[in-house]
Amino acid sequence: MDSDAIVLANPLPWFNAAQYDVQSISDWPGPELPPVGATLRGGCGLYAMIPDGRAPTGSIAREWWRYGSGDKERALSFPHPCASTGVWYLEPTPMAVRFMGAMRDRLLAPETRHQWDQTAWNEVIMNFLWGSGEEAPLRYRLLPYTSFYGGVGNYETRLERGLPLNPVVLHSGGQHGGDKQATYERLGLWHGDFRLPQRPPLGARSTQSAEARGGPALPAAKASSAEGGEGAAGEEAAGGPVLGLLRGATGGAAATTTAASAVYFFAALVAAGCLVGLTTLGLRARARAQQHRRPAVVRISTSPARLTPAGIEL
Repeated sequence: MDSDAIVLANPLPWFNAAQYDVQSISDWPGPELPPVGATLRGGCGLYAMIPDGRAPTGSIAREWWRYGSGDKERALSFPHPCASTGVWYLEPTPMAVRFMGAMRDRLLAPETRHQWDQTAWNEVIMNFLWGSGEEAPLRYRLLPYTSFYGGVGNYETRLERGLPLNPVVLHSGGQHGGDKQATYERLGLWHGDFRLPQRPPLGARSTQSAEARGGPALPAAKASSAEGGEGAAGEEAAGGPVLGLLRGATGGAAATTTAASAVYFFAALVAAGCLVGLTTLGLRARARAQQHRRPAVVRISTSPARLTPAGIEL
């Protein structure tokens, strides 16, 4: 998950790990995901296939904002999911591991390592979506637009049109630098001061309104049940009550708390990993020192000891 993605509710119940190997958010424009097979009529407009003599196939997918001289005239549409790597979930199944191995090879190979990782994802994953003999295909999907937003624009369009909203993760894709913070501030999701008098527990509603913190209040919106029966009927599947992000009562405080808690959780994981790494290095260093340590020499005297005024003399 990218650092510019905000977790608004527990996403784990939504991933349906038993049904899918890999899942990700999408960069398709508009308020709805296109139906399966829509890429036969055109893509999302972000990527095209460009002739490239360095690539093994003689061409490579490239994002439009990195076109070189003459690339626009040579660009060809190709089927791809228009996935965003801002948020993705992977089950350690054999096919998912093979896909990630192919991604690793793609980004390290001298002939393709100039490709952007997200563009590579959209090109590489297409080669794993059908079975071969006894091998099953990669089970992959784009996460539902009612709850996972690859860009703030998708979320705001649904809000403006009164479409169902049950926000779980919001990613500020397509924005850069301070624009991300400004957008989240406008939506009531960014607060520079986390020193609230009492921070509500994870997943609880906040009693402090956006106006009390000096931030904008969010418009109320309808929460939907999970799309296609997913999420086990809405709020309960989202890990308890949905945080009320869009219902006006919270003004984003619960979302801020959730995001901050997630940051603290990952920071704790990083710290634990560093501690384990340092401990491992220390044990290895101690083992090497013991291997190279010179054995102690003990001299044993066979002469009788004598008691003198200065002590025992051997």
